[in-house]
Amino acid sequence: MAQQKTTLIDQLQGLNAEQLRRLLVEQLTQQKLGLYWESNAIERDAALDADNIHAFDAEAAQVCGRLRVPHPEHELDKQIAAIEWVNDLTVVTRNEADFSGTGVRLKNPFLVV
Repeated sequence: MAQQKTTLIDQLQGLNAEQLRRLLVEQLTQQKLGLYWESNAIERDAALDADNIHAFDAEAAQVCGRLRVPHPEHELDKQIAAIEWVNDLTVVTRNEADFSGTGVRLKNPFLVV
């Protein structure tokens, strides 16, 4: 016997008022605390490619050097930023502060859009 797919509406209709209230409070709390994670974000994000490793080459080293003057802190983050900048990629991180001012595109997967 084939299983029928249930939609979100079908699932919500099966809940009583108290269950709906709890679900809503839980979701709002997770969003407020920054704990929201889109369940399929990694699968749907074409920018992520685990099989593609970019080298810290001479061009990235030049960019990294420029990023570190006059702010030498966060050396490894600046190396990552340089590699991403040279390859026209997006840095996916929750640590946006250390990449600010580098000029790379940032994506925080923990923020609700």
